[in-house]
Amino acid sequence: MKATRLNHLEEIVKKKIELEKLQDKKKDLENIALRENTRLEAIKEEQERRDYKSLKNLERIISKAENIDQALKRGDLDRQNQVLLASALEEGGDHAEKQRKRMVDEIIAKRQREQQQNLLDQEQKIKELNEERWKILSKHEDLLKKKQIHAKLVERGVDFLAEIELGQAPPKELIMQNLGKIEISSDEMYKPTHEILSEVSDELNHLDARIKALRDQKEGTLRYIQWINRPYNGEADIRRERPDLSLDTYVAMKELVYDLVDETWQKIAKFESDLDIINKNRNYYEHKSQVIEGTLDYLAIQQLMRIVTLQYVEDVVIEMTNDIAGDILSICKFSENIMFKFVGAAIAKHKNIKNEEEVPNYLKSLLKL
Repeated sequence: MKATRLNHLEEIVKKKIELEKLQDKKKDLENIALRENTRLEAIKEEQERRDYKSLKNLERIISKAENIDQALKRGDLDRQNQVLLASALEEGGDHAEKQRKRMVDEIIAKRQREQQQNLLDQEQKIKELNEERWKILSKHEDLLKKKQIHAKLVERGVDFLAEIELGQAPPKELIMQNLGKIEISSDEMYKPTHEILSEVSDELNHLDARIKALRDQKEGTLRYIQWINRPYNGEADIRRERPDLSLDTYVAMKELVYDLVDETWQKIAKFESDLDIINKNRNYYEHKSQVIEGTLDYLAIQQLMRIVTLQYVEDVVIEMTNDIAGDILSICKFSENIMFKFVGAAIAKHKNIKNEEEVPNYLKSLLKL
């Protein structure tokens, strides 16, 4: 037994030593894996940095190429610079890079000059617009002053205006002095934008209404001209065919009849239009009625099938209930008979009843049936 235990202990010690070696080896492998992962991450970061730098260089080169291409298309480079640029692109090297850089600098300088010139042109336009605006404001102020003067003159009455028109009024300078100082408020000079837009919109609406009225008037005039220029229908022959009729009465009644006929035709046309709408509505409602009838038929069939199914289920349930009740009643009768037999046998044995037919009578007397 001791030898066996010693062998087991030796095996356990060996296993522990092997386990420690494996754990040490595992730690070494983990350290190696950590170092390799660190190296891989460093390589990946360096690769990303180089890719980003290469991408930026590529974008810068493409941007320069686009700028040079646009400059060539717009004609920003003269003939000499174009020749230098072509030779620089063909030769390459530091000299070519310097030539390309100089070309780009010249392009940028020319663009800056163009931008400055555009700014100067815009400032000149703004200055001209301000001068024009000042002229318009001056004219507007003069018109407002004239409007106030006219309003004050109107307040003095029509006779005074007539005297001015006939030259019988005092001199104009004296009248102006008597009118007093004419002041223009800033509200009249500088109206809000929304108020100006509202006035312009109202004026445009008024003009549209006026144009529509003129068009209607034009159409009415054209219809009247067309009626005047209508072909001759033999009105003068009425004197020969019906000498008893008055020509004036005939003409008046004829126009009335024409108007009635026109109104009748208009009503007929309107009736036909309404009839088309009515027919369309009728077709729509007939189709809708057919759809509803089909739906009602389907629902009626489904309801009938449901009623028949429920009735059938009810009949089956009633029949099964009756069968089950009959079976239960038979079982009860059978159980009752067996119980009576057992009880009767016990009572007959206990009471020493020899005749078995007396047992039911005895039980009935006990139960008082």
